[in-house]
Amino acid sequence: MNRWIGRLCMSAAMVAATAGLSAAQDTPQQPNPPAPEESRTFAPVPRLARGQVYRYQTRQSITMQFRVDKTAYGFNSGLDVTLRYRVQEVRPDGTVTLAALFDGGQLIDVQSQVKVQEKERDDYPRTATLDRALRVLSVQDRGRARRKDGQMDWFSDVNLLVPLHFLPLPDKAVRTGDTWNVTDPVPGAGNEKRQDRGNEKPSEEKREARATLTLLGTDRLGNQETVKIKHLLTIPIEAWTDREGRATTDPKKAEGKLFGQLSYGQIAHVEPQTGLILRSEGQIQGDIRFEGVLAKMMPSDVMTIEGEFLTIRLEEAKEKDTTTGK
Repeated sequence: MNRWIGRLCMSAAMVAATAGLSAAQDTPQQPNPPAPEESRTFAPVPRLARGQVYRYQTRQSITMQFRVDKTAYGFNSGLDVTLRYRVQEVRPDGTVTLAALFDGGQLIDVQSQVKVQEKERDDYPRTATLDRALRVLSVQDRGRARRKDGQMDWFSDVNLLVPLHFLPLPDKAVRTGDTWNVTDPVPGAGNEKRQDRGNEKPSEEKREARATLTLLGTDRLGNQETVKIKHLLTIPIEAWTDREGRATTDPKKAEGKLFGQLSYGQIAHVEPQTGLILRSEGQIQGDIRFEGVLAKMMPSDVMTIEGEFLTIRLEEAKEKDTTTGK
């Protein structure tokens, strides 16, 4: 398991002393004062269009700690990766499909070994589907089955990065101090019927991510006005492994299990018109428990997680889409 800020201008009134001005002439109308911060509303519309490319660079550092008796054992990991999102389709109802691809970077594992994350081809079969309010509906990686390492890379997993790069927007206009809540299926969690080990019939298990968002007000990022949003995302984690500790979805091979939750709290600066993130930073907390063979591989059966991360949207670059030639 691997792997981290208006200027308001007022015009000076110009007084003209001109002979012949009528005493009954209307006085110039004064400009309206700016709306108080608490009365301004925020009602973004994403405006995504086919062919648009967005790049988000995320830097993250994680400390994983086990406690045995009174002794704590800590392991560190980190990442610095860029995800490249290309809009593939926008449907009439506003649902959008994005290619979600690594644009390069590096991962640092608990042995301090650096693994280079290569840039993925435009035709790599991983997509993210969002609704018109940027809620993540699904993340599908049809290329995962072809990879042979089988190791679980939770913190660099696209399933965990996509919900941090696209904030779910409110259903109606909101003001400073307003809060909205979103509950969605966990991307890639397998919220479908699956064969539970030891059962003859498939069971339906639905795991959901919970997000709470609060509009903090406006701020400036350089020369750009932004809206600042507090975002708390809680994601349940559950996975099975084989006897070697490799991830598996085959109940016949499942010998170990890990479960728990991760909480990501971030302060995001977003574009007022679109709601798209420009910059965010936050903290990670979590607790993971281990069962079966995994518990025997770990110093203890409980692991606590703490970390921090920073995400920046990189400047858009016009490039040729190798899948279409445009």
